[in-house]
Amino acid sequence: MQDEFQSAAPFYEETTRIFHLMNVGRFEELNHLVDVHCSAVVPTSEKSSQTCYLRDEWHRFLFEQIKTIDESEAPSDIKFIDYRAEDSDTMGWSLVHFYRAYTKGGQVRRKYYAATLLWKLFQDGWRAFHVHVSPDHIEKDDMAGTSDTRTKIFEF
Repeated sequence: MQDEFQSAAPFYEETTRIFHLMNVGRFEELNHLVDVHCSAVVPTSEKSSQTCYLRDEWHRFLFEQIKTIDESEAPSDIKFIDYRAEDSDTMGWSLVHFYRAYTKGGQVRRKYYAATLLWKLFQDGWRAFHVHVSPDHIEKDDMAGTSDTRTKIFEF
């Protein structure tokens, strides 16, 4: 992930950390940034999503996605395209447009998402209490085709 956006924006450090920990499957560390009752809406394909009402359900979903990516032997990376956030005394939100790039057989494919994280201030600091990720589109790199080609890459 790259830090091209205002690192002083609310929740920027926490948001980039959550994305990194999800990308590498470090769930124990992820637990320190999300509320125990954190819910999530996550895409299961381009046309459907899954609601995870508890953090453990979300972890199982993420574990399966990481396993799928690992088995595909296609290295991936996440890059923020846009980041916005606001906070108040006890709550806030961050909105991230990002893509996940997959490299396989010398070709790069990008899958685009929009994610909203809702934040709440607890005694020990800010924690995400809801995450909603929506697929945007899949774009093949110039090496693989036109920039507006939309196609399913993985079950993710």
